[in-house]
Amino acid sequence: MMVNRVERHMICAAHPYYPMLDEYCFRSKNLYNFANYQVRQTFFQYGTYLSYNELDKLLKTEGMDADYRAMPMAQSAQQTLRMLHQNWKSFR
Repeated sequence: MMVNRVERHMICAAHPYYPMLDEYCFRSKNLYNFANYQVRQTFFQYGTYLSYNELDKLLKTEGMDADYRAMPMAQSAQQTLRMLHQNWKSFR
């Protein structure tokens, strides 16, 4: 049995880090939605699934990298794509 341990932090709008964290969440949402669109289009057009590695490579190409590069660190962008990959894996 696997135990999930979660620590939850509630940050109110008056907190000094709130604007920065809000911006990072906004960027993560944009990357997730853009990547999800790419995966969906490939799935519906060709019946194939873009794996995490293919998606990561695609989103680093010129012209498609705006949302990926907007993330504060590459690790956070990669983690967002891993979460999308896991969601699609559980869907299929």
